[in-house]
Amino acid sequence: MLKENFTMEILRLENFARAISLLPAKKSSTFLFRGHTNKNYLLSPSLFRKEGWQEAEKELLLGLISDSPNEFSADAHTIDWLVRAQHYGLPTRVLDFTTNGLMALFFACEPSSDGTDHDGQVRILEVDRTNIGYQNSDRVSIKANLAYLSSNEKVFLWHEVVEAKAEIFPEIDRWPTRYDPGFQDYLRRANQGENFQRLVHFIKTEKPYFENRIDPADIFQPSFFLPKRNNPRISAQSGCFAILGLDDNSQGKASTTSAADQLAVDTPHIRGEMVLNIPNDSKPRILEQLEIVGINIGTVYPELAKKAEYLKAQYDT
Repeated sequence: MLKENFTMEILRLENFARAISLLPAKKSSTFLFRGHTNKNYLLSPSLFRKEGWQEAEKELLLGLISDSPNEFSADAHTIDWLVRAQHYGLPTRVLDFTTNGLMALFFACEPSSDGTDHDGQVRILEVDRTNIGYQNSDRVSIKANLAYLSSNEKVFLWHEVVEAKAEIFPEIDRWPTRYDPGFQDYLRRANQGENFQRLVHFIKTEKPYFENRIDPADIFQPSFFLPKRNNPRISAQSGCFAILGLDDNSQGKASTTSAADQLAVDTPHIRGEMVLNIPNDSKPRILEQLEIVGINIGTVYPELAKKAEYLKAQYDT
């Protein structure tokens, strides 16, 4: 198991390889990587970075689909819409990861979109393999369909959970599980709520078989999932995602800080974390080394325009 908050500094590609060699080799674990150009970035989906975006989640998603319906016509589930919307830059509750560490290192070293210079960072999460599902899993659907609830409905949903827990498990300061006596009563009590019923309505639209028996923990705890490989960029980048639900400490409104806390190492399915910091002046050398092993803008971003940009740069002398 990784040590909590294990941190290293990466100056060259060989330092990165050394860090990877320290990861425990266990078949029960999967390692997920995320690289960003600024080490001060939080491990938080874009939706939670601005309060206005959080408040307008429903309007953002439906507005994009309304404007460009043909782009979403092949999508069967809400999570498909969210992943596609994320691809086009819309703020969503989905957070990108990769199963390829070299991809994450590239993202940490590529030039910042705002032109500023910062130290980069790669975050590595050790996740219980059994807790990585697929794009159409019920747990993913529950959190994805929160996007259809208004801001007030999410707050009321939060209150319905709190009231059910206080009534059935007044002494427990954790999420009840199916092993706790009274758990079925707790499920029935929570799922009677008006906003639970509304959430189920949206889930049933894509999954008619879905039963009105949502475990409230699935609304709050994040889920990791492997996407469908129907997008060239997802395939090229070995993409994997986390989808976050509501924040269980702020009355249904996920704040920027608490959204990051949902992916902390004390969550049930995250076994540990490694943090790799990349000084800004080391980025060019690492990018040169990544080029040698075939990681560059043309392979990371397979769109034709990016490939042309890469090829043009090779002969810009």
